[in-house]
Amino acid sequence: METQNISMHELPHIEVPAHGFDLEELMDATARLADLLEEETHALQAMELDAVAKLHAKKLEITQLLESYQKQLKVNPDMLKGSGAGKLEEFSKLADDLTEVMEENFRRTAVARAVNQRIMQTIIETVSEHNRPGTYNRYGNSALQQDLSLSLNLNQKA
Repeated sequence: METQNISMHELPHIEVPAHGFDLEELMDATARLADLLEEETHALQAMELDAVAKLHAKKLEITQLLESYQKQLKVNPDMLKGSGAGKLEEFSKLADDLTEVMEENFRRTAVARAVNQRIMQTIIETVSEHNRPGTYNRYGNSALQQDLSLSLNLNQKA
């Protein structure tokens, strides 16, 4: 099952301009990260871990850009004053959307992590049970010597 690409905001480059703050690029990066997280959430929901892995590098890149803008705003909070009220309102909505998507992504990531941990725990328990020393009969034979193959049904165990 392929995850569809729902990204709508492409960034020309990921680098804070040397000349300073660019609200348009900040808004584009915010929207692009929201799109990536939404795409990742859909992939997590479908348990398409390869698709999640492919998004990782781009997500880190955009996150670093947003962090650099955040640092600039901490140093000089007046950078936004030159922007119009409409642009600030639009940015505020984008930031709210990003927060919503991040919360849903966090929930899906937590579920995927819990499922993975339970699968690993089931495998560990099954292998441990299988490798446990058996008892010996009166002839000195162990019950474990009969069949060394191992089969596991996760639906039955988990």
